[in-house]
Amino acid sequence: MKANRLFRFVALPLLFALLTVGLVRLFFLRFGPGDIYPPYSTLRADPMGSKALYAALQASGAVQLERNLNAIPKIKDPAHTTLFVIGLSQSDLGWTSKKESSVLEGFLHDGGTLVLSFKSKQAEKAVSKKEKSENKEDSEDESPKDEPAKTEKEKAKEKEIEEELHRTMVRLDKSWGIDFVTGKVDLEKLTDKKGESDKEGQERHVEFPIARLNQDDTKTLPSEISWHSALGFKEAPDLWYPVYTIDDRVVVAVRDMGKGRIILVSDSYLFSNESLRNKPQSALLAWLVGASTIVVFDESHHGIREQPGIATLARRYHLEGLALGALLLFILFIWKNTISFIPKTRAATSSDVILGRDSFSGLVNLLYHHISGGRLLEVCLQEWERSFAHKRKDATAKLSAARDFLKDNKNTPVIEGYRQLCAMLSERK
Repeated sequence: MKANRLFRFVALPLLFALLTVGLVRLFFLRFGPGDIYPPYSTLRADPMGSKALYAALQASGAVQLERNLNAIPKIKDPAHTTLFVIGLSQSDLGWTSKKESSVLEGFLHDGGTLVLSFKSKQAEKAVSKKEKSENKEDSEDESPKDEPAKTEKEKAKEKEIEEELHRTMVRLDKSWGIDFVTGKVDLEKLTDKKGESDKEGQERHVEFPIARLNQDDTKTLPSEISWHSALGFKEAPDLWYPVYTIDDRVVVAVRDMGKGRIILVSDSYLFSNESLRNKPQSALLAWLVGASTIVVFDESHHGIREQPGIATLARRYHLEGLALGALLLFILFIWKNTISFIPKTRAATSSDVILGRDSFSGLVNLLYHHISGGRLLEVCLQEWERSFAHKRKDATAKLSAARDFLKDNKNTPVIEGYRQLCAMLSERK
């Protein structure tokens, strides 16, 4: 009994606590690194994420930080806000709804700063003159394939789809004058450096190209930056001001739009946790944030969207205490139904048992309280008449004789009279 009580009050709570700690630890191990999130997400803590940048800005206390989890950003104070959209692909600036485009352009015209950075892209192989001639000969040898001509119905359908697309959608890259280019590398001239830590010379490190600051720029920015992407933008002096360039392609560009501005960055590596750990570009990052007091990191383009539910509403209205109280009540309810605080009653002894009565005793007791002794034989005769008189041919004569007997023998004891009455009624002639 004592061991059972000890198990209930000590072992069970201890096992429950260990299970809870283990589950929490398991969740932290799985979700802590944040590798379930896409690259360059501020929720991702591994080298591919941008959580370190978010944490650094948060620790500085100089800006108010937000994460946008809606399809269309909701900016309350555009004039003092910088919106970062990190890790875009080129196709993300393709067809966009006119509603989203108007919201972004309204944000820019009201004085907001929009920073668009793109995923790193590998350089394309430069084609030599010999390869060009060979490719030309191969293309001449190949016979063109005859494609089936489209019917008028198919052409009309395509035209209808295109008109509908232009009516509801807009291409941001064309609307904002963004034209992408990819740098090329000549593999024959590319020189490799042996890693210093590799004594046998097996490991090789390719030098990244250097992005150089525009000579006419007076900003307090580093004059040279190692660039990890071959992606760039075509020069467009009428629309975009080049800040950093590599050869003939622009890698960082600025364009004023209304009271605000758009900044294009062709490489998202400088926002990554790895970059901030190894070689942070603090001056460039500070210039991108600018004088804004509010910094918003967009997560919706990564596919991370807010889906309102009970948990979301509870966090929004700070109902964590209510949930904790409900959990505590549930635990107390389980405890109440598992353990009884009322002491057990002692087992009943034989002296405590009260014997009941059978049905015959009950009938006798009922008759005793409701029929007097003088009327008992008369009542018995009435019951016999009701039950058996219609079955006997001589019932009338016997009933008459029985009534005469009761009239003449009123002082006869009940038991003796009952016996004589039974003999008279059961006698067969």
